[in-house]
Parts: sequence; C-alpha cells; structure tokens
Amino acid sequence: MSLRFKLLFPFVFLFASAAAFLYFFWLPDVAANKIQDRKASEYDYLELLAAALTPDLLVGDLAVIHATLADVQKRREDWRSLVLRNGAGQVLYPLEALVDGLDATGDLFAYPIFRNGDRVGTLEMRMDLQEAIRSDTQHVRLLGHILLTILFFLSLLCFLFLKIYVQMPLRQLAAAADGIARGDADVSLPRPSGDEVGRFSRAFDRMHGELIRRQAAVRESEQRLSAVIENSVEGIVAIDEQGIVGRFNRSAEALFGYRREEVVGRNVNMLMPEPYRGEHDGYLADYRTTGVRRIIGTGREVAGRRKDGGRFPARLSVGEARLEGERLFVGTIQDITEQKRIEAELRRHRDELQVLVAERTEDLQSAKEAAEAANHAKSAFLANMSHEIRTPMNGIIGLTELLLTMDLTEIQRDYLENIQYAADSLMEIINDILDFSKLEMGKVDGERVPFDLGELVTKTLPPVAQKCRQKGIELTVSADPDLPRVAGDASKIRQVLVNLLSNAVKFTESGRIEIEIRKGDEPTRRDGRTVLPVVLSVSDTGIGIPADRQEAVFERFVQGDNSFTRKYGGTGLGLTISRGLVRRMNGTLSVVSAEGEGSRFDVALDLEIADAPHPAAETEPDPTGGHPAETAARPAHTGVVLVAEDNPVNMLVTRAHLRKMGFQVVEARTGGEALRKSKTDAFDLIFLDIHIPEMEGFETVRAIRSAEGSHRRTPIVALTTDAMDEDRDRCLAAGMDHYLSKPFTPDQLAEIVGRLRVCPEKCI
Repeated sequence: MSLRFKLLFPFVFLFASAAAFLYFFWLPDVAANKIQDRKASEYDYLELLAAALTPDLLVGDLAVIHATLADVQKRREDWRSLVLRNGAGQVLYPLEALVDGLDATGDLFAYPIFRNGDRVGTLEMRMDLQEAIRSDTQHVRLLGHILLTILFFLSLLCFLFLKIYVQMPLRQLAAAADGIARGDADVSLPRPSGDEVGRFSRAFDRMHGELIRRQAAVRESEQRLSAVIENSVEGIVAIDEQGIVGRFNRSAEALFGYRREEVVGRNVNMLMPEPYRGEHDGYLADYRTTGVRRIIGTGREVAGRRKDGGRFPARLSVGEARLEGERLFVGTIQDITEQKRIEAELRRHRDELQVLVAERTEDLQSAKEAAEAANHAKSAFLANMSHEIRTPMNGIIGLTELLLTMDLTEIQRDYLENIQYAADSLMEIINDILDFSKLEMGKVDGERVPFDLGELVTKTLPPVAQKCRQKGIELTVSADPDLPRVAGDASKIRQVLVNLLSNAVKFTESGRIEIEIRKGDEPTRRDGRTVLPVVLSVSDTGIGIPADRQEAVFERFVQGDNSFTRKYGGTGLGLTISRGLVRRMNGTLSVVSAEGEGSRFDVALDLEIADAPHPAAETEPDPTGGHPAETAARPAHTGVVLVAEDNPVNMLVTRAHLRKMGFQVVEARTGGEALRKSKTDAFDLIFLDIHIPEMEGFETVRAIRSAEGSHRRTPIVALTTDAMDEDRDRCLAAGMDHYLSKPFTPDQLAEIVGRLRVCPEKCI
C-alpha cells in the first residue's frame, strides 16, 4: 500500500461517513422533528381557537361563531377544511349543506371542547402536513449540501498539503537513505524545515557527518583510555592468558619500583613473593581448563614483591575481557599498608573499649543494686512509718468515737468532733502520701473481679452522703438502665471515686453533687473478650477551676490555687493518685470546669462485660443518704473473741467496740500467749496484730493453723497498721481470713464480723 493511498484514504472515508450521516440520520431526524413541531403548533392554535369559541358555543350564538371561523379559515390558507360540531356531533360550521363539499383529504386534527367536564363541541381541521413542512426542510437540505461541499474541498486541500509537505520530503529522505546505505556520501536531502520532516533530514545529515568522524573518535577514545590508565592512582597491570604483562601504568611503577620496560613482555609472577610466584602459572592453566575462578571478578588481600625484594600488603581486584577472541586480565592493585596499621590501631582501641564497657557495666550493676536496695529501704521505711503513725492514730480515732457515744456536754462534743475531724484529715494526708509512694514505686497491682458498677457506687456513698447532709448539699446518682455487670479492678475504681467525691464535697459550699454512670460507644471484641466503654462522671456546683489551671491540678502537690491549701487543706495528691490509678487501668481522667461554675470529672474506662445487666433500681442510692450503720440497728452478737494486741490503747479501743457488739473479749499481749489460749479455749473469732511481740503475727497464725488441724478452723482477722498491697497478700497467704487496717471505724469492724459470722472461711 503506497503512502499516497494511506494519505488519501482517511479523507475519502471521512467524506463518505459525513455524507452517509447527513442523508441517513441527520436529514430524516430533522424532518421528523419538524413534523412533531408543526403538529404541536397546530394543536396549540386549535386550543386557543376553542377557548375563544367556548362562550359563544355555550350561549348558541352561531352568527359570531360563523364569523370567527370564517375569518380564521381565510387567514389560514394551508387549512383544507375546518368543521365545528356540538356535543351531540351535529355540524355547526359550515352550514350543513356545505359539509359534503369539503375536502376530505389530508391529515386530520380533532380538538374536543370541554366545559365543567362535559364535552360541548369538537373542532376538526384538515391539512397536508407533508406539504406544509416541505418548505421548512428545504433550507436544511441546502445547508447539508453546502457542508458536504466544504468538507470535500477541505479534504482535497489537506491531501494536497500532506502530499507536498510530507510525501515528497519522505520520498527524498528514502532515496538519501538508500544512497547512504550504498556508501554514497554525495546525497540530496530535502530543504531543512522546522517540522518533524526537517528534523529527520537534519538527523540524516548528522549521520553522514558521523560516518566521517567515526575513525577520528576511535583514535581519540584510545588516547583517553590510555591517559586514564596511566594517571590512575591505583596500579594497573594487564596480562594475557599466559600471564605475560602487556600494560604497566605509572602507579604500578611507583608501587613495585620497576620501570615499564622492565616488566612489559615478562611473566607477571615476577611481582609476587613466594609461594604465590610458583602457584600463579598453575592457577592460570587450571582456569583455562576448568573455568573455575578464585580471584577473577572479585577482590582479595594479597602480598606484593618490590624490585628490592621487599614485601607489602595489597588489595587486588581482577577483571576479565575478551578482545578478538583472546582473554585479557586487568588487575588493579592498591597498597594497604596504612590501612592495616589503622585496623590494628582500631582493634587495640576496641579491646580497650570492651574493657571500659565491662568496667562501666559492673559500675551500673552496682548502681542498680544500690537503687534496688534504696527502693527496698523506702518500702521498709513506708511500712514502718505506716505502723508508727497508724498505731497512735488508731487509738486517737477509736477513743474519740467511743467518747462520742457517751453523754457529753455541748463543749465536750464540739471538742471531740474537732479532734475527730483533725484525725480524719491527718489520715487522709497519710493515705495520700502512701498511695503516691506506691504509684512511684510501681507497687500498684491490678485485679479483675466481676462487680456491679451501680452497686459499687451506692456502697461508696454513705460517708460522702453524711458530709453532704452536714453542709446542706444535694447528692444524686443516675445510671443507664441497661448497664451490665462488668469485670475489672473494683477497689481502684472505688478509690478514684472516693477521691473525686471528697474533692467535690471539699470545694462545694452549697448546691449539689451529681454522679452519673453511662455507657460510651457500643461494645467491641478485644482478645476474645467483649469490652464496654463506661464513663463515670462526678459533677459539682463548687468553686470551679480556672482554664489555665485545669491540667495543673493533676500534678503532684498542686491544687487549683496556692491559697486553696490554706483554705481547704489537703496535700494536692488526690487527683494525681486518681489519674495514676486510672492510667493503670488503661483509662483516662479529664476535667471540664469554669471558675465559679463548678467542675465535672470524667473517668473513662474500658471494662469487660461479665454477665447480663442487672435492673437499674440496684444502682439507686439511699434517698436519705444515710449510712447503713445509721439507718439500721447494728445486729447483736454473742460469743467469745480473742484479741491479740500489745498496744494498750489499741487494745482498749478494739475491746470496747467488740463488747458494744455483744462479744466477750479475751486479751493476749504476745503472740505466744495468743497461741496458748487458742489451744486451750475455743474462740468464735480471733483478732491478731501483725507486729505483736514474742511471735510476730505471721508466725503466730501459722502455728494456730497447724495446731487446729483439719477438725476446726477459727476465723482470724489481721490487725495491722501496714498499708501496702503486699502486706494484705502476705496476711491472706499466711492463713488469715480477713485484713483490717488501722485505724478502723466501728462500721468497718462490724462489717467484717458480720461477713465472717455468715461465711467463716475467707469471705473477702
């Protein structure tokens, strides 16, 4: 297929396609649209005419109707006939005598006339629709012919343009290419232009010049290669298959001490010390036979021999090339004497560093052991301080509570209540410091037990409710009705709630405190467990926190303002401890507050769903805010209780509380005395101080359990001033049934007694 046909074919195809589209699609479509438009126009005209005739038709004014229709028919010359019938089909126009003479040919247009849903007449018109639109489409056909004519001439011009500016230059280039292929340097090329053909022509011209410059470039390339080899900083030696040196550059001369003339044409093994000199020729022979490489294509460390016989370490890299069927081996050689010296120095420094690291590691181990010893000392100090402080505090608080139950004068009661308030404040400070220390030492362990969150909140409220009643503050609780039982660390959640409620009561003088328990997002599955996001909120109408201090309140020893400490007291550790506990449970504690408008603290936790939800009524608090010990009479007990306590004040307090509950109390001042009395007498309960003399509490309880055997088990409650979690675990592991930390309240004592009387074996 010639280039001329390829250029002509697109224009012929384009012209034929345009003509076919014009005659078979466009013109018929235009005619059809004209017919539809004309029909719509005629019906619109009949609609207007019917609207004008309707009033006269209803009153039967035939004269006006005839005049109107006659005038219309005179103006519409393209209408062949126009007939008006009434609702019964009788002809009203023209006169009935003239109906038979009307032209019945052409397209019929009938338009019914309605009035209030009743047909009152019909307009019938006939016309030749094809004749009417023929003149409308005539100019469209003329336009189509003009477009085809223009397209034809444009196609012809494009073809001629391509023939002159594309086909002819390409034919000239083809002839020139044939001439160059035959080796004819005198060829005729098209006149250069700025288009692709011109660039093609110039490329041919450059190729012609390149043929002339080829050999000159090859010669120059050889010179450049020789210059590179000669001026390389590394020694370069080229040998043939027999090991004969063919090239020896200047760096190789300086490296080995030989001149080029002394080496070229001789075996390369003259540059090698023994035993490499004797092995080299055999290696080349093996390589030619087997093709197995040992050095070629890689690099290795070797030894070189200078002209004076001296040896030096070198780095040798060998490459292989083939020129005209013969192998050529090119080796680059680098003196690494200085590098070897640096490596030896580095090895020496490395050995020294290893010794230094070992010494520092030993020092760090000693420092670690010292830190651990200091940490243990801190734990021991905290335990000792807890014991030393809580022991007298138990006496102060216990005796104060006992005195408050007696008949007192108003001044005496006021003094005792102030003593009780001061003692409670001091215990709050002590507990905050101990909790903060446990958090710092990482001694806060987590537990996972199922519990009802609403019930936990309700049981936490009584002490807070009592303080709220004293200050006239309203306390309310609300919870989602379908909140399920959850599993988590109930004791830590209770501690956080107590801290938040204590702050709310402390900083609220009037108004209300609200506790809200609500579900967050929908439950999700994590590690095979169903986890429910829960938010526990404590809101108050207290003094609020300024915006610039809201994050600072969570820092240690910080309150909203330094003046708060003087006015409200406290250590500034409550919120720090609360946030630390919440983070231990992988939750968040945040605050929303405005100065003078109160605060809301939100505890967000992800808790595992334990079982089906409990009724919402279980989470409602006592509406009176009363404490169980105040709303119900404490049950009376009978029986004999052994109290092993060496501190006379603590013995007095414990004995008084137990006797008020109805027990007979037997006293023991040492662990040995408690063991002897437990062997001779049967007791309903034993209260055993951990730090009792002669035999400490852990040793005493193990001895009591060993003496009891399997026929009986007396419930034993540990009395201790230690406040660390590990102390509680040690008590339970030693055989105790419960744990009571000093100072304790009568209600705490009554609760433990009640539990152990119902469930005597470890009702924790």
